[in-house]
Amino acid sequence: MPERIVTVVPTDGLHARPASQFVETATEHEADTQVGLADEPLVNAESMLAVTGLGVSVGDEVRIRAEGSDAQSALDDLEQILTTPVSKSWISIASDSRTDIVWVVVMFAYLMPDASS
Repeated sequence: MPERIVTVVPTDGLHARPASQFVETATEHEADTQVGLADEPLVNAESMLAVTGLGVSVGDEVRIRAEGSDAQSALDDLEQILTTPVSKSWISIASDSRTDIVWVVVMFAYLMPDASS
């Protein structure tokens, strides 16, 4: 089963936007993909909860594994997300407006003070 170990470049690690791009990219491939810190158990790369739950930070060594017909392509795309600074990855990797809208709504709801107080 092909796998790679890469160093995380985005300053947010695998949180928020990079994690969303990572999960979205994993689901676009037919290969079964997993991710985890290099020396820890792997989780399903198609699960936003599992990926963000890893607590991956900038500079961490991450292992990505793929199995299936497009495993190498999946690894290439996932590695690109992990090794591309955020400002570039926002523009070049996943400019899906639906993803952008979801993140705006989530962040807006999180940042809004409770109106009932």
